[in-house]
Amino acid sequence: MVASSIVQQKFDIMKNLIYAGMAGLLIWISTEFMELFNGAHTDLSIWLTLLFKPGLIIGFWMLHKFQSPEKNTISLIATILIIQNYVVFFFADFLLFKADFNSVQDLMMTYPLLKIPAFLHVAGVILLAWTIIKIRKLPVWTGVILGIMSPLGAAIFLFNLPMMVFNVTVIVFCLVIFYQLRFVLYQETKHPTFSNL
Repeated sequence: MVASSIVQQKFDIMKNLIYAGMAGLLIWISTEFMELFNGAHTDLSIWLTLLFKPGLIIGFWMLHKFQSPEKNTISLIATILIIQNYVVFFFADFLLFKADFNSVQDLMMTYPLLKIPAFLHVAGVILLAWTIIKIRKLPVWTGVILGIMSPLGAAIFLFNLPMMVFNVTVIVFCLVIFYQLRFVLYQETKHPTFSNL
């Protein structure tokens, strides 16, 4: 009786964490649409960006824990590389708000050191894509799309492509991660395996 209660509590925690990740992704998608229509950041989109990043960090951690319940160093490194970028850019968003930059590209041109966590993020997403394809607990096609989208995101900043390309890339990225979290929630509802949050 006590053991089943503990399992149910862990399942409820896992479910709530996945919902937090999904909510973060939906907020991120909404900010990208705002920026697409406005052509630049708005005060509201920046505040919403600050709001979604903690949920996104939780979401990526949950993906790692689902696909690697045992020790998987590559998945862990990928997750850390991805998460560090959201932590850094959580604080960088305050610069966007304070200094009235029009875009993340403008911010990176002014503070070129911000490119370092961004490129580490790209490396992390490529590693994550590779682990998704290798482990096959998440749909392989999602790993393939992430593996393609991540270098495209880096190219946007390297070659100063229009911000609209970045917005669309981020929306596709978010939809894939959202699908993955939904997939995890569905799988865990059918066959609970989450024992090590």
